[in-house]
Amino acid sequence: MIPKYETLYLYQICDINLPSRVNNLPIEATQTYTLIDNECIDDKQCKIIKTKTIGNNLENPSEYFKAFKGDFILCLKQNFIKGDLTAAFVEDEEVLVTSNFAILTPKEYIHSDLIMWAFHQDYVISQIKPLNIGRNFFQVTADELSKILIPVEIYADKNSNS
Repeated sequence: MIPKYETLYLYQICDINLPSRVNNLPIEATQTYTLIDNECIDDKQCKIIKTKTIGNNLENPSEYFKAFKGDFILCLKQNFIKGDLTAAFVEDEEVLVTSNFAILTPKEYIHSDLIMWAFHQDYVISQIKPLNIGRNFFQVTADELSKILIPVEIYADKNSNS
């Protein structure tokens, strides 16, 4: 097997779920959930370092949606000037994230580390055409996410003609 490289759109390697486009699973008002927001992620390590707990007093359930173990969460409001990325993998079975996150679920044939690696490459970050929303922050849109090209290493048989 020899490695070949192919460039795929982000939507080809993972499902992109945004709060505005997702049919969210019901959030039970009587259940306690683990909540992840911007403050819970270490931008340098791209890791969830703390969580919050919210219980049966959800004032507005539409502000939250569910992410599951193995999902990659990406904040839609990024500080690209600072150079760090507010993103992480979900390690708990089920968490709630605030509506300013996109949830990227890797397709079954994609190793989840590829997504984290890709979002640390200048080639990928430079494709996101941020919209200035004031100060140093930029809002990343769904359209920008779906158009991101990701270099993917594919292994092919030496004897194949492709």
